Amino acid sequence: MMNRLALLVIRKYVRGKRTKVKNNLKALAKAQVERKLKVRAARVLDQLKKYREEYARSMVEWGVEVDSLVEYRKFISDDKNPQKDKVEKTTTIYNCIRYGWDNPQCHTKKSCGTSEKCTLIGCLGEMKTGFGSKGNPGHMMKHVEVMLRMSEAELLCQPVAPPMPEMKDRPKAGNVSLGGRSKIADKMTEKRHGKWKKYMGQAKLDPEKYSRWVFLPAQDRKLVDRKIEMRMQMTEPVEDENTEVTQQAAKAQVQERSYLHCWEGTVIEVTEKAAKVRTVHGVTTKHAVVAIKWDTEFVEWGEVTYHALNPDLYAKENKHQGWNILNEEYILAVECEEANFAELRGRFKSKAQPDSELMGVGSADDDDEDSSGRHSTSSTSSNGP
Repeated sequence: MMNRLALLVIRKYVRGKRTKVKNNLKALAKAQVERKLKVRAARVLDQLKKYREEYARSMVEWGVEVDSLVEYRKFISDDKNPQKDKVEKTTTIYNCIRYGWDNPQCHTKKSCGTSEKCTLIGCLGEMKTGFGSKGNPGHMMKHVEVMLRMSEAELLCQPVAPPMPEMKDRPKAGNVSLGGRSKIADKMTEKRHGKWKKYMGQAKLDPEKYSRWVFLPAQDRKLVDRKIEMRMQMTEPVEDENTEVTQQAAKAQVQERSYLHCWEGTVIEVTEKAAKVRTVHGVTTKHAVVAIKWDTEFVEWGEVTYHALNPDLYAKENKHQGWNILNEEYILAVECEEANFAELRGRFKSKAQPDSELMGVGSADDDDEDSSGRHSTSSTSSNGP
């Protein structure tokens, strides 16, 4: 069936202008096909972004250590533990089993305004209670207990690797032979899978960048020898269009530009968090304080400095003192790139040297004529012509 616009064109120009009508219909059909292809490509890209986010989150949640049922019950029943820590532990275990282990049957609402009940067999509690209050556990605590019980009964098992979403093939298009797919669909499927590999590789290399949920590492001695990134608010003097302003003059005239800079280094010492505010190495805070040995590129700021690790600023790229721990795969990829660059640099240097230096050729006798009377041009004398 032709679209309505095409029918209007036919009705208006059909009499006496049949050639022009055909040309208009061809142009309309071509524009319509191009428009559909653009919409379909945008839909595929949106789906790939969702797959990348889903895979990145599964990678973040997959490696979380899950407590046993006995340990979890003991932690929840202890009135000395703050309600905030109970909510955090419950959420961490739920996200790990639900998203990291890919168990959609365990999905539930963390809070609900109605009397709707949970659908997980063994729980069936009212979801409106949420996490409950101090001394009165809510639905999420019971829900996580059921999940841990199912895990111990091996009804829910941790996979050997984070689950990766699969990219569907392109549906058949064009002329399709019996029992086979069309060439157009095969080409489009190949392009889809190529983009899918690219997006999944990005999520695997840096999952915390693409995941909406990031795992907050414990601020203890396990951070020693881990690579860390920290954002710091920096200022620099602004140069005038005509004359250069010195740093002292810039401070006097308040002509400074403020910006966030990302520093990278290695944690060499950790002072764990305390219940009250105290001062550690000149840093006044109740959070954990770490000594960071900065990489060679950042030693101008100081080889080793001390900083507080605020949990609320983890993975905050636009905040002062926002920090995050780099994963091992990212570090390995960077080291491989650095090794490749060093190898290419060495090859370039070796090619830039004259052949005489590489082959060890270069004597005063090289300028003599050979037995045939021709002048030797195979190398240049080190003593000059």
